[in-house]
Amino acid sequence: DFAYWIRDVLNEEALAEKIASIDIVKFHAISHLRKAIVKIVEDNVKENPRIKSRFASHDKAFHFIKSTSFVMPTPYVAKDLKSFHEILQKVTVDALYFHLFEAKLRLDKETNDFSFWLGTSLKEVELAEKIASLDPYTFTMEDLREELIKLVKEKL
Repeated sequence: DFAYWIRDVLNEEALAEKIASIDIVKFHAISHLRKAIVKIVEDNVKENPRIKSRFASHDKAFHFIKSTSFVMPTPYVAKDLKSFHEILQKVTVDALYFHLFEAKLRLDKETNDFSFWLGTSLKEVELAEKIASLDPYTFTMEDLREELIKLVKEKL
């Protein structure tokens, strides 16, 4: 959203492209992502001081939105690869989203919950690495579910 706003409202194509090209998957914490965005903007302002004179009209201002997550337990608990495979087919996409996206970024983890659990608890390191290497931003949540199910099924 921010990159589109920079391009469409401030007419700063190069800066917008730099912001849009940030690979979010490489970040383990929102604070690190925030710092990367700030650095890009600051570096761009240093290179192009004229940007400081760019202002959006009141009706075109960028509105930052605060998000609040509610994390609630589900009745599903996986104890082995077979039960994990079965549960992946039952849980909501909200649960998948939490374990693949939120847990990693908001809780400053090195990887998603599934890869961590598979690698540490079940010692399924190869499967954990395959799941960790997925770019979840290139899938719909249902497609991501199908990909997870496929990878686990191959291991079974």
